[in-house]
Amino acid sequence: MKMCSVPNCNRKHYAKGLCKNHYHKIFYEKNKEKIKEYYRNLNKKRTKKWKDERNLKKRVKYWTDEKFREKRKEQQRECSKRYVRKKYKENPNWNKERQREYRRKHPEMFNFIMCRSYFRKLTPKQKKELIKGDVNG
Repeated sequence: MKMCSVPNCNRKHYAKGLCKNHYHKIFYEKNKEKIKEYYRNLNKKRTKKWKDERNLKKRVKYWTDEKFREKRKEQQRECSKRYVRKKYKENPNWNKERQREYRRKHPEMFNFIMCRSYFRKLTPKQKKELIKGDVNG
């Protein structure tokens, strides 16, 4: 019976003078990228099909079953609340920093939001006067 050619290895020969463990170790080292790519593609195909089927069932149930829809919305709300609580525990000023960052990145949007909130507080008469002033001015 042939034995593995690696020193201090007393296992049975498998291929190319090596035992199963050493042969596969060398094989995977040489073909690491090819193997990873193969499994990546395989998993993409499997998961995409599986997710599509699963999501289709959920979507149908979401739009047909009122109780399921309410339950799902509640789960999403709870998830958001947990996320916000976690962030506040880590950093109490988290939301203020997030808002500052948003204002810095999107000044035009921030101005729009501020104008909208100001416009909401006006009475209908004040809104008409403001609009007339913009058109004429």
